[in-house]
Formats: sequence, C-alpha cells, structure tokens
Amino acid sequence: MNRIKVVILLLMVSILFAGCTGKDAVMNEEKPITVTIWHYYNGKQKKAFDILLEKFNQTVGEEKGIIVTAESKGEVVNLQNCIMSAAEKKVGSERLPDIFATYTDTAIRIHKMGLLADISEYMTEEELKEYNPIFLDEGSFTKGSLQIFPVAKATELLYLNKTDWDRFAEDKGYDLSQLTAWEGIREAAEAYYEWSGGKTFFGRDASANFMLVGFHQLGKDIFQESGENVNVILEESILKKIWDNYGQPYIEGYYGAFGRFRSDDLKTGDIVAVVASTSSVGYYPKEVTLDNGNTYPIDVVVLPLPDFYGTKKSSVQQGAGMAVVKSSTQKEKAAIEFLKWFTDVEQNISFCIDTGYFPVKTDDGIKEQMKEIMKRMGTLEKSLVYENTMLGLEAILSTELYSPMPFEEGSIKRSIITKYLTEELENYKKDYNEISSEDRESFLEGCYEKWSVSLIKELEN
Repeated sequence: MNRIKVVILLLMVSILFAGCTGKDAVMNEEKPITVTIWHYYNGKQKKAFDILLEKFNQTVGEEKGIIVTAESKGEVVNLQNCIMSAAEKKVGSERLPDIFATYTDTAIRIHKMGLLADISEYMTEEELKEYNPIFLDEGSFTKGSLQIFPVAKATELLYLNKTDWDRFAEDKGYDLSQLTAWEGIREAAEAYYEWSGGKTFFGRDASANFMLVGFHQLGKDIFQESGENVNVILEESILKKIWDNYGQPYIEGYYGAFGRFRSDDLKTGDIVAVVASTSSVGYYPKEVTLDNGNTYPIDVVVLPLPDFYGTKKSSVQQGAGMAVVKSSTQKEKAAIEFLKWFTDVEQNISFCIDTGYFPVKTDDGIKEQMKEIMKRMGTLEKSLVYENTMLGLEAILSTELYSPMPFEEGSIKRSIITKYLTEELENYKKDYNEISSEDRESFLEGCYEKWSVSLIKELEN
C-alpha cells in the first residue's frame, strides 16, 4: 500500500513539473536564458536601444533569469540577407537569432518555412488590446495569430529650411499654407527654380511612398488582394497625377536628389524642402555649407506631410517589427518577455523620443505621457525634436495610417517603383537638359508615355 502511495506521489510531482514546461513556464534565475537579437539600428537608434537593453538585463532580466544580447547587421537589406541565409542554412551562414527585426515580406517567407513562433500564444487578450490594432494587423499572417511584434513606428513629415524659404516667400508672396498640398509644393518649386536661377526646391526620401500613399489617397491602391493572389492595378488618371506632381517636376529640375539622403542635400543648400521619415530628425543641420566652403546658419522647421487637394489625410506608417524564432517554450517566453518590457510606455517612449519613432501603445493619454517624459529628458519645447515628436504623434493618432498590404514580393515591387521615381527620372532629366527649350514640351509628353508603359509592364511581370 505504501509503495502505491509513493508511486502516486511521484506521478503527481512529474505532472507538476511537466506543466511548468508549457507557456506559463518560469525562467530559472540560476540558469539564465540568453536571448539573441539581430536588428538594423545604427547611430543614435543603436545607442538608445543598447541603453534600454542594458537596463532590462540589470532589472527584469536579472530577476527572471534572462540575458539579452543584440547585434546590428547594418542596413535593412543586409539584415534581410543575413536572415534569409541563416533560415536557408546556406554554407557559411550564422544560426538564426532568437529575435530579429523584420518587415512583413521577409517575415512571410520565414513564416512559410515554419520558423516563426506565434507571439499571441504568450500574451493575454488584455495585453494585446493595449497595442494599436493597425500595428497588430500588419504582423498577423493568419487569423488569431501574431508573427511580428510591433516595437516602434515612424511616419513622414515635411522638413523646411525656413531661412531660405522666408527670403523666397517674402519676395513671391507665399506663406506656409502653400506647402500643405502636393500641388502647392509643385507650384512653389517651379517659382523657386525661376527665382533662384535654376536651383532645386524639393526632394524626398523613400520616393516609392509618394506613389503608394498617393494612389491610396486618390482612391485606388496599387496592390489589391484577389483570393490568394495580389494584383497590380495602376489607374491611368492617378498615374498621370503622380507624374504631373513628381515625375515631370523632377525632370525639369524643380525636384531632385543629390546626396545619399535628402537631409544631406539640406546641409549643402541643394534643396530647401524635404519629405522624410520622422526617424531622420537627428540629421538636420543648423547651418548650410556651400561648395566653396562658406557657411551660413539656418532654422529648420517641421511641418505636416502634404496631401493631394481634396483628399482625406493619410500618413504612411513604417518601421520594422520583431519576429521570434521557434525554439523551446522557455526561450520563446523569454524573448517575448523582453519585447513586452521594451514596448511598455516608459521604455518605448524614451526610445522613440531619442530616435524619431513613435510608441506602439497609443491610448488617449499618450500625448501627455510623451510631453512629461520629454520634459524629464530635457527636450526643449519648440525644438525640432519636440515639434517632430508632437506632429508625428498627431499624424499617428488623427490621420488615416497606411501601409501597403503585405505579400511575399512586396519589397521587389516596391524597388521597381523606387527605380521609376529615381534612376529613370534622372536619365530623363539628363536628356532634357541636353535638348533645346523649344523641344522640351514634346519631349516631356513622350517621357510620360514611355515611363508609364515601362513601369506598368515591369510591375505586372
């Protein structure tokens, strides 16, 4: 009888321990779990992330037996290549980390290989409700699941060299309302070109966003779901509007790109107005350095993203999330423990203020919370960082957030659009500058025909 009792007791103990290996398993403080992360943060972003990572390791991590290490893989493209090489186990590749920063198209490919954990299994409904539902939808590949954890988001704003703008605007009778619509930007850019003796007024980073968000604003998304397929649909009237407000003024020299980023062009005085990601806020200059080495001080201000006349305000939402690689339950739980901590309001806001990103928990009190934390961090009101934070947050909270639908070939299609708004336009611009003024109008008409036909053909293949 006693032997039977002992056997029953042992069975009960084994069941108890087996239960502890499930989703509610507790980390062992004496045998800490190491969680590795690959990301693309550099400069200020990397510094801000490293500070928070160290804080986690010294507090929650130490308490729960979790050690997190992180490695920057440089630019996004290099990170994606490292992830795919590791997932495909190519010769010489590294092992996949436990967490990696990713955009949707890369994550979809890894998910199809069966390598991603379902993050929702480690979170309660109450926890998930704290996050902006648009950000969660982007990272959900099947109903009721979550493959990409949102950690920080960015949008786009207009950055203006107000010093040079004021001289031009006073002479021509413009005010800042001229810059609230793309049509107004185009008009001002042409006037500035004439006024300045042939200087470029406007440029933008992530040129594909102009077309993707523009089509959405004007009522027809380029990528449309049809069953299990994604169709490319380019409405002719909208494409012509994109050309009139970006393609043609680019060829004519009113718009342009000279350095690696448009913030570089602002530093050299090559352009006056820039549309770029809010995460670029730390790179805008306080003075212009001319080719001859002379400098002069400037005041850079940030303004809302322009829209097309008569359309609903829309803002692009961008920024990679974090995916968790399938492994042991304890390893997955430890990884998600860090991500939940990182996206708690205090940590997330401090990271976002330093980097130009925005929190992924956007409740009604987020504005006041950000103001309070900025005050504690010593961020001055009316500074570029302060205005960038408040304007960007306003865009996140009160405009329609847009991101192209996720699909496996998304980055390939996007790169095609980018090519037609950069390299192709630069080639046309070179030819335009070499022909006589009387031939330029017919040349531009022919450019649109060739440009649109080639773009549509390449996107549809």
